[in-house]
Amino acid sequence: MKIIPLPELLTCRLSIKNGEPFDACRDKFPPSPALLYKVSEGYSILRKKIEEHFESKLPGQWKPTFDIYLKPSNNAKQKKFEIVCQETAALLAQLKEVWNRARRRRIGQAGFELELIIYLPCRRHRHLSAAQVLSESMSSCLEWQHF
Repeated sequence: MKIIPLPELLTCRLSIKNGEPFDACRDKFPPSPALLYKVSEGYSILRKKIEEHFESKLPGQWKPTFDIYLKPSNNAKQKKFEIVCQETAALLAQLKEVWNRARRRRIGQAGFELELIIYLPCRRHRHLSAAQVLSESMSSCLEWQHF
């Protein structure tokens, strides 16, 4: 099979998941529309694009401490997700590895999309009293009724 070099422009999709990294958790929203990422722009531009999309879905909830994860292969489980490298050479190597792994799929690299993930920690109720949990639940229900 012919090796196709990493393209300069990658199509990415962002998923926002409720929960902690590497745990079983669900998507908070459907994956984003395709984001185009120019590989030569580096990590900071990729992070900025992800932050803008995140803010469009969940205004005011972005935290600079959020890590960005990537899905290293089509069938990778969450425990195999990798933190996106911030250093330019390491990021390029990571992207090349994911790109080359994609050629093993039945359709090869056609339709390749880099799957990126942000985990949004959910509020844990185990440290709250029953009254606090009830109060939080009621306020959440009231928020949803206004939509």
